[in-house]
Amino acid sequence: MKFSDYIKNENNNSNSNNIGSDNIESFYNKYKDLSDNELLNEFVKQSHNLKQKGGLSDDKISNIKSTIFPYLNEEQKLKFEQLMKMVCNVK
Repeated sequence: MKFSDYIKNENNNSNSNNIGSDNIESFYNKYKDLSDNELLNEFVKQSHNLKQKGGLSDDKISNIKSTIFPYLNEEQKLKFEQLMKMVCNVK
């Protein structure tokens, strides 16, 4: 494989992982009018889908927690813990 081909592949692969402003706006518009309960249900549903596809594991959840947890206040930590327990129990 030529280096130029490698760069093209890397650019194509990296674009699929990047969140562009259009994606953020679309994401925001999709969920902006949902209640807390509806958001929670959607979060669990999406987590379930990701776990089934192998895109989310308990190890990844643990890594997310260790990254985010130090920046949360006590109330946020409690809510985060509850969410993580729900997601880890999703099969």
